[in-house]
This record gives sequence, C-alpha cells and structure tokens, in this order.
Amino acid sequence: SCPQPEALGQTLELLPPALLRDLPPEHASALQPRLSASLGGLAAGFCERVEDQLRQAQADTHRSNRLLLALGQAAEAVQRAATPEEIYHTVGDEVEGAGYHAAVFALDEDKTHLRVSYVTWQPSALETAEQLLGFSQREVRIPLAPDGFFQPVITGGESVFCERTVDLAMRGLPTLGRALLGRLFGMLGMEQSIYAPLVTEGETWGVLCIVGTDLTAADVPAVTVFASQASIALENARLLAELSASHEQLRQLAQQVIDAQEMERRRLSTALHDEAGQALTALGISLELIGEDLPPEYDSLRRRLSDAVALTISTMDRLRKLAQDLRPPNLDVVGLDMTLEDACRDFARLTGLAIDYGGTGELALAEEVSICLYRFLQEALTN
Repeated sequence: SCPQPEALGQTLELLPPALLRDLPPEHASALQPRLSASLGGLAAGFCERVEDQLRQAQADTHRSNRLLLALGQAAEAVQRAATPEEIYHTVGDEVEGAGYHAAVFALDEDKTHLRVSYVTWQPSALETAEQLLGFSQREVRIPLAPDGFFQPVITGGESVFCERTVDLAMRGLPTLGRALLGRLFGMLGMEQSIYAPLVTEGETWGVLCIVGTDLTAADVPAVTVFASQASIALENARLLAELSASHEQLRQLAQQVIDAQEMERRRLSTALHDEAGQALTALGISLELIGEDLPPEYDSLRRRLSDAVALTISTMDRLRKLAQDLRPPNLDVVGLDMTLEDACRDFARLTGLAIDYGGTGELALAEEVSICLYRFLQEALTN
C-alpha cells in the first residue's frame, strides 16, 4: 500500500490555506474547495500508482524466485544424471514445472549452423507447429551470420535476452509472415526468450534457450549460471559414455581373445584326440600283432615289443588327458552335464579322492557359458 497515506493526506489539507494566504478572502474562499479537491485527487492517484508498482514488483520477484528455484533444482538434479538424455529430461521437467520451456541447440561439425538437439514441448504441440510451418523441427538449421543474433552467444560467450521472440523468428523465416509466427509462438508460449552459451573447456558447442511469457532481462544471470552447470554435467556424461564405450571395447577384445583361444584349443584337442590318438592306436595294434607273429625263440624281442605297446598305451592316455584339458571332445557330443561328471570321475580315479557329482540334467546353455563352467570345475579340482 501507499506509505503513510493519512500523513500525506494531512499534509495536502494544509496546502490550500498556505497557498491562498495572500489572496482576498472572497477569492480564497471560492478557490479553496477546488484546490482541495485537486490535491486530494493527486494524492489518490499517487498512492494508486505506488501500489500498482509495488504489486508489479512483488509479482516480478515471485516469478523470478520461481524460475531461480526451478533452475537451482535442475542444476542439482543434472549432476546425478548419467547420460545426456537424462540431463535433457531433467532440465525439461524442472523448467516446465516453473511454467517455461527449454530447447538445446548444438553446433554442426562445420560450426556454421545450429540444429535442434532437444525441446520440452509435447509431441502434440510440436506436430501442430510442424503442420503450420510446413517442416519438422529436426530440419531446422539456424545459420550463424557474422552479424547475426547468435554470434555474441557463440563467439563472445554472452547470454542474450530477446523481448519479442517473434521478431527474432522473422529474421530467419520472413516468408511465413508475422501473423502466422505470432499465432504459433503464442500457442507455444514463446513471447520472450533467453539464450545462454553451453561451453566446455573454453569452447562453445551449443546454446541453451529458455522461453516463456513473462521473462525479463533480470533473469539472464540465473539462466547463464544454470547453462554453465548444465554444460559441466553434459561434459561429465560424455566422458562417462566414452569410458563405458572403452570398457565395452576392452570387454569385446577380451572376449575375442578368449574365443580365439577356445578355437585353437578345440583344434588342438581334435587333432590330438582324433589324429594322434588314432595313429597311436593303430601303432599299438600293429606292435601287438608283430609280437604274436614272432617265433617262440624271440622272447627278448617280444618283451621289447610289449614294452613298446605299453609305452604307446601310456602315450595315448597322456594325449587323451591333454586333449581333455584343452577342450573335452565330449562337451560337443554328450553335453555339459555328462562331461562334468566324467571329469570328476577321472580326477577321482587319478588322485584317489572321493568326489561326488550331482548334476541337474542337461541345460540349454550357450557354448561360452558351458566352457566357463567346465574351466571353473577344472580350476576347482586342481586347487
């Protein structure tokens, strides 16, 4: 309200007699009512204007606080986001909650145009806008002229306030006409707008745009600070994505090495089991037949042949064990369950340990999983 209106009124009541003191009494009496009425009206108008200004100041303060609170909450939330998409949605939710909208423009690789990366409007509103404009927001490419509106933002790192967004749009879309653009921007709530640079390591890569119906130049500092915090969050998300991609590449490389090792193990195992094993089997049989065909007087030679057969059988067992360690052939023939059971039985026979294996039947597992489980059993039995 007007400060101390009673005191002001009392002061004005004292003015007519003071002003009319030097006039003849008859003239002073005639002028005093009119002068008092005029001064009373002046006092009432002055108080009304003061009250209007106070109400407007309170409304502006409330609106600024609402925007500042939304940007502060968004700045805190984006620090917890892990991907650019999460950051964009966080910004959009907080800004929309305050009654505004946001858009992110990114520089093209040639740094001569800005393209739309993210907007907060609902798909239905965007569809209506695209029908009015005749093109999609994905097709929007804003040229960066040396004397253009965005040049101070991109090259100078300055935040810019636009009192009438439709005037800015008319520069780039003059053929659409002010009436159509005014209708469109009114529908989207884009009367005023603020544009702040998105900077990483001293280089501007995009622009954050906040639009609404009651923005003022006083909101520029808050949007500028928030754009800086959003830039940091987006850079952190990019670094995290690169780190995750590097980890994924390392995982794939490790998997490729393991796959190559398993393929080589399978090849060697097959060669030892099928080729060398069959050759040694044939050799052992041949030696036994030769020993049977020898005359009785060649006992010494027959004993040597028996030793050779025993060595051949021993070598066959070692090759079979080596092939089993490399990759059990049974894994491709009878499956994982029986292969694990055979491995436990053979290990118990060789070591004399009591090993109980309890299988649950054959499971539909990927080959990589079956190999890993077999290797796990090998290590467990060896330890």
